Amino acid sequence: DFTLAVGESYKLAVQGTDLSVSWSVANSNIATVSSNGTVTGVATGRTTVTASVGGKTFSCIVRVAG
Repeated sequence: DFTLAVGESYKLAVQGTDLSVSWSVANSNIATVSSNGTVTGVATGRTTVTASVGGKTFSCIVRVAG
């Protein structure tokens, strides 16, 4: 897990695969995630970013501080 400020960005990556990764976020009112894994804080709170690749999913808690 990690913490961002509102407006701050951080790029996530899945190591050990050449397959395409699909990114999603549980609550886009808290943070957004782009197709390349860049997470950006939107509003104070906590959400989960999920990476799906090769039939597996990996999740990460994201906290956004005001």
